[in-house]
Amino acid sequence: MTTTTMSFSEAVKNCFSKAVTFTGRSRRSEFWYWQLFSFIVSIAIAVTSNITANLPVVPSVIGFSLFAWNVLSWLVSFSVSVRRLHDTGHSGWWYGGYLIAGFVFFIWIIVEIVLVAVDIPNIEAIEAADALRMVIGFLGKLAIPYIIYFAYGILLLVWMCTDSHAEANKYGKNPKEYIPETIPTAAAVPVGNSPAETTTAEITPITDHKPEDNKSEGNYNQEI
Repeated sequence: MTTTTMSFSEAVKNCFSKAVTFTGRSRRSEFWYWQLFSFIVSIAIAVTSNITANLPVVPSVIGFSLFAWNVLSWLVSFSVSVRRLHDTGHSGWWYGGYLIAGFVFFIWIIVEIVLVAVDIPNIEAIEAADALRMVIGFLGKLAIPYIIYFAYGILLLVWMCTDSHAEANKYGKNPKEYIPETIPTAAAVPVGNSPAETTTAEITPITDHKPEDNKSEGNYNQEI
């Protein structure tokens, strides 16, 4: 097997072209080049937004651009992450489960904060010791789910750094594999008494026939 390399521009172009493709496989360089490109663009938009904050109209344009980019980059990141997991032999639902778990965890934090606020009608009257006790209790509820979610993310990170499966798997062939085009070669000339040699002899014109041979043959016929 011959392996190929993927440049930064090729990786970004491939990610954009497969923004909604959740089948197939993506190699490590494609995934991490996209992460680098996404980070650079996000920083550039944020810096531009801060520089042009006092200019008329521009902040709204930059804000819309940032929103559009966040949506697009999230979609591309989602698809390339699924294909990267496929490349290591894992289902894309591992990443989908991580996103779902993160959403549920976020909603749970919001609910807990609301419940704490409802139980304390006059938060200004709470003493420091009681407030500290409440904060510790709140963080204690979140500790175990957060540790599990964090470990989940570490597992995905390890898989994203894992090399491609050398052989094809159920998600497709190895994206590093390159099969060169075969160039047809001339057939070997048969040796010995073969049909090909006999046919060639039949269609080859005889060029060594001499007039003297005809004359001798004629004389021989007359003598007979």
